[in-house]
Amino acid sequence: HYLLDAAAFVEKFRGLERNKHDLANTKALDDATRKQYTNRRFECGKATGTINLDGKLTEKDWVNTVANTPFVRFDYGDSKSKLAMEQAEVKFIRDDENLYIGVVCHSSNMKTLKSKSRVRDHGFWAEKDEDDCVEIFVDPNRDKQTYYHFAVNPSAAKFDAKCVTGKKADASWNGDWEAVASVEGKRWTVEIRIPLNNFKDVTETIGINIGRQNVSGFDKEWSCVSILDKNFHDVVNYSTLRVK
Repeated sequence: HYLLDAAAFVEKFRGLERNKHDLANTKALDDATRKQYTNRRFECGKATGTINLDGKLTEKDWVNTVANTPFVRFDYGDSKSKLAMEQAEVKFIRDDENLYIGVVCHSSNMKTLKSKSRVRDHGFWAEKDEDDCVEIFVDPNRDKQTYYHFAVNPSAAKFDAKCVTGKKADASWNGDWEAVASVEGKRWTVEIRIPLNNFKDVTETIGINIGRQNVSGFDKEWSCVSILDKNFHDVVNYSTLRVK
């Protein structure tokens, strides 16, 4: 009986905390702000030194590169855009051969961070077996048809696939890329290196979407850097990133 009471109390407390978060972030974006976060345009910082992947983003180039935020919450069936309750920020750096992406995911509930998968292409989206993860979508020549999906969880397990609009993603495609993750304090960080020779016909400006699946917060939340109409695969509405 007492155990049941304790469990009920914990659930009630979590519910109150969830409501507090929701109330602070349920206001829909006004038209001007919505326009600002639609089809965003990002720039890559130019690497002046070596980027050593350690999941920390402490090199001078990372420190001097603009942190792009906020992330916009994506709610299936809800056409009103809102800022994510748990925010993230993304930075972009390039050198002559590689695109580097650093994503910092803030969390108010790190004790429940989910990172079970340790196997490549296992996927992080199975019902009741989801992982927190960062997702990256690259449309290398902005044809809005063929694009590439990368994902990393807090254990640095990787997923990648080649996607074509209207067809099932090809998870047998394995790109040449690296990812390192770190977990500290109230955040976890992913640092990624993607050689641009993974793609054919890379244009000066590519299509880009950075998404976050947050299943460790007070409520499940999906967010990304651009306002999308359908889901993370809504390639028509991706942001752009100048890489050359």
